[in-house]
Amino acid sequence: LEKFELNLDGSEIFYLKTSGSTGKPKNIQKRLIEMVLEARHLAKALNLSKDDEFLASVTHQNMFGLTFKFFVPLNLSAKSDERELNYPEIILDENLQNKILISSPTVLNALYQHKNAVKIANLKMIISAGAKLSQDLRVQLNKITNAKIVDIYGSSETGVVGANLGDALKKFAPVNLQIGQKGELIIASPWCEKFISSDSAELNGDEIVLHGRLDRIIKFSENRVNLDAIEEKLNKNNLIKDCKLGLHPKFERILALIVLSEFGENEFRKGGKKAIVGELKEYLKNDFGSVVRYFKIVSKIPYSSGSKVKKDDFLTAYESYEMPEFTQISQNEFRAKISVSDFYFDGHFANFPVVPGFMQFKFVGICAEKLGINLKNISHISSIKFMHFIRPNDEIRLFIEQNGNKISFKIQTEKECCNGKISL
Repeated sequence: LEKFELNLDGSEIFYLKTSGSTGKPKNIQKRLIEMVLEARHLAKALNLSKDDEFLASVTHQNMFGLTFKFFVPLNLSAKSDERELNYPEIILDENLQNKILISSPTVLNALYQHKNAVKIANLKMIISAGAKLSQDLRVQLNKITNAKIVDIYGSSETGVVGANLGDALKKFAPVNLQIGQKGELIIASPWCEKFISSDSAELNGDEIVLHGRLDRIIKFSENRVNLDAIEEKLNKNNLIKDCKLGLHPKFERILALIVLSEFGENEFRKGGKKAIVGELKEYLKNDFGSVVRYFKIVSKIPYSSGSKVKKDDFLTAYESYEMPEFTQISQNEFRAKISVSDFYFDGHFANFPVVPGFMQFKFVGICAEKLGINLKNISHISSIKFMHFIRPNDEIRLFIEQNGNKISFKIQTEKECCNGKISL
C-alpha cells in the first residue's frame, strides 16, 4: 500500500455545533492551532503529565469533551478512554485509581448519590464543565474523594476562560478579559479572537465574578429580571430540590419547572400545589416581586449530559403528562408509587391532593392492557366503590382477576381504597 503523511500546519479549520440551550444551535468555527495552544496551556496550568489517564462521561463532539478528552491527552501523549461513560454505574465499574474524570455537574450529582459513590475516593482529578459546579455539590464530593476538583468556565466560542479549584473562579494566565458597557464579559486569548460574551460579570484582578447571562435577563414593566438570580434564590428554599426558569410558551410571563425536595413533597401532601406555589411566591416577593406566575412540578429537570437544558426540552417538560409507572409483581398484581409530579394533581383538589376516581379507573385500564384485557369492550360496570383516599407518595397495589367475561379489581395502600366489577 502506498503510504501517506498527514501534513498539518495548524491553519486547518473545523466546526462544532452549540447545544442550543438558548434557542437554535449554531456552528462554531475553530482552528486546529487554537486547540493545540489551549491544550498545551491546560496541561501546564493543571500540572498534567503523560502518565495521567483520562476517563470521560462527556462526548468529544462538544468543545469541553474535545478539549479535555482528545486534545489535552494527545498533547501529553497520555491515555484517554474513547468511551462515553455517561452513567454512574458505568463509571463505578472502572478502575478509578489515580485516574482523571472529565464530567459534568449533572453526572457528578448522580454519582455522589450512588450507593457505591465511595469508589471515586482514589480519583486524581475531576474536571467539570457545562454548567457551574455548585458549592454544595463540591462539598459533597470532597467528603468522599481526595481528587482535585476543577470547575472549568468557558464556551464553544471561547474555549476555556478560567477555572475554580475551590476558592474562586480565576482566569487562565494567557486570557485577557474586559467588561463592556452593558457589563458583558469580553474575552480574548491565544485560542480565541475577541469575543463579546452574553455573561454579565465583574473582575477583581484574576478573579471573575459572574452575575448570570445577559440573555437570561428579561424586561418586565420597565424592570429587568435575572432568571439566573431567581433560580439561585429558589434553589435555596427548602421546598426545592432543583428548578429551571424560562418564558411561558403562551404568555409573556416566567415559567418555573420545579423538582420538590423530600420536605417539599411532604408539604405538598399536606397542602397541595396551591400551598407550595403560594409559599414560593411569597418567598420571592421581596427580591423579585410577582414576576414568576407559573409553576410546573416535574420529576426531574431535563438536563443534557453536558448539564444544559435545551429550549425544546424545557417546553416538552412543561407540556408533559407524568403518570405512575406500574410494575407487574405477579400474575395478577401490579405496584406503583404515586408522585407529586403526576399530572392530575395539577388541576384537582388544589388544597388536599388525592387521586381522582376516574384516574383510579384509568390505572385499572393500564394494568388490564398489560394482561391483554381490552377494557374498551366494557358492557357495563357492575359496581365500583371508593373507600379511602390515594395520596401523593403513596405506594399502591393493584389486583385484577378475570373469570370469563367478568373482571374484578381492587386498589390498596395500607387500606383498601377502591374495588369494582366489570362485565365485558
